[in-house]
Amino acid sequence: LVDYQRGRSILSPNVPVTNEHTPAKDLGERLGIDALIIQESHALCLAERHFGNAKERDDFAMLDVTTGIGLGVISGGRLLTGNSGLAGEVGHITVELDGRQCGCGNRGCLETVASDAGLAYAISQKIGRKISAAELISLIVANDPILEPELTETVRYLAVGIAAVINLFNPSTLFVHSRMIAASPKLFERLTEETCHRALPPSFMDCEIILAHGSKRQGAVAAIIEHLTNAGLPSLVMPLHAPPKHTVGC
Repeated sequence: LVDYQRGRSILSPNVPVTNEHTPAKDLGERLGIDALIIQESHALCLAERHFGNAKERDDFAMLDVTTGIGLGVISGGRLLTGNSGLAGEVGHITVELDGRQCGCGNRGCLETVASDAGLAYAISQKIGRKISAAELISLIVANDPILEPELTETVRYLAVGIAAVINLFNPSTLFVHSRMIAASPKLFERLTEETCHRALPPSFMDCEIILAHGSKRQGAVAAIIEHLTNAGLPSLVMPLHAPPKHTVGC
């Protein structure tokens, strides 16, 4: 969670060392240049809009399914950030009342059962050793039967999250950024079918679900572009910081 008003990292369940720190400000002071910090789901939105399949779209949502689950929403051409930049944490909706403890401190959060990392944890518990994200992707590509039924359960929970986004925001397009889902076309089909059963039919029919092509690295570049643009024009997407000198993405 990033407080854009102060440039401060408020809470990172998966990278807690950044909590309550201002990495962009610290980097900028050390380098003597402007530096920006942008929440990764928001970065993916900007990446898809600048470099991916959202160039002509003013209303879409971006679900980031990797270590955790985050959400970015572009509505009317503007990035919805909430009061201080903390909007979009769909991964911390409770879906299991007595589930596994999440990095945020709560139990049973969506990202503990529907993310790439959540599936890797479940498989690690099953086989008795820790597996890496790369090994998990290899198992998915190979269609290894050891992943069932954990993979099926992960897809079901992820569909619940996607349906919630569709029902809440009614986006014309929902991009899914996930190494796990991108590893198998059949997995994406299963996810879409499961979402169809979970979302409100009119909203589901009004929404195109697409795999995202943009990267978070591209999102950092896009944030710089918009920061430089906003220095001389009214904010088109989101205010980041004061007018720039030279700029580096963080």
